[in-house]
Amino acid sequence: MKKYSVTAKSLKEQSYNVIKEAIIRGVLSDNEALTEKKAKELFGISRTPFREAIQRLEAEEWLISIPYKGTYVNPLTMQDVEDILQIRLIIEIAMAKKAAENITNEQIDILQNLMGKMKSVSSEQSDYEFTLIDQEFHKTINQFGNNKRLVSMSEHLYDLIRRIAMTVLKSPIRRKEVIEEHLKIIEGLRTNNVEKTLLHHYDRVRFEADKYFSSL
Repeated sequence: MKKYSVTAKSLKEQSYNVIKEAIIRGVLSDNEALTEKKAKELFGISRTPFREAIQRLEAEEWLISIPYKGTYVNPLTMQDVEDILQIRLIIEIAMAKKAAENITNEQIDILQNLMGKMKSVSSEQSDYEFTLIDQEFHKTINQFGNNKRLVSMSEHLYDLIRRIAMTVLKSPIRRKEVIEEHLKIIEGLRTNNVEKTLLHHYDRVRFEADKYFSSL
């Protein structure tokens, strides 16, 4: 298994980020136990930054501690997907509609350039890399909405969204669908009809997630 290491800069923050990204990537699986020994072996994290990172990850519900048993990766559920989609529906649609009112050709070009980076097959781009670009696409639209407070409120969502995306992308055709849906969102921004395209995008995420969880 690949070892992800922590360097000197802010060990607490780096330890937090390394463990969280390991959960998003699937390096640490749902319900998997995480001990100091395992964190040291996998990530090079020592005792104190590990304990500090664990406290924060538990507070954010990435991890869960069970008395007398240990600390485990909090499993992703369909209810998590529904909760996140509900928040996205409120925040992202508001910012996208605002962005669409004054969208410029230059901003459309920025979004299209991002789309050019998304590859439809996993042999050319890992699921993890694909989800990072997907995240950048949606966050860029948020920034075009020109509401700093809403952007700030949405920031903490995107790591959870990437975790969901890493699950949903297990469907072999989902990448192509995401690219097509994003292109429709760009067109919706251009024509000031973006709400419909975003709602369709969320519905597809919900459908794929439900299909995945129903198969477990």
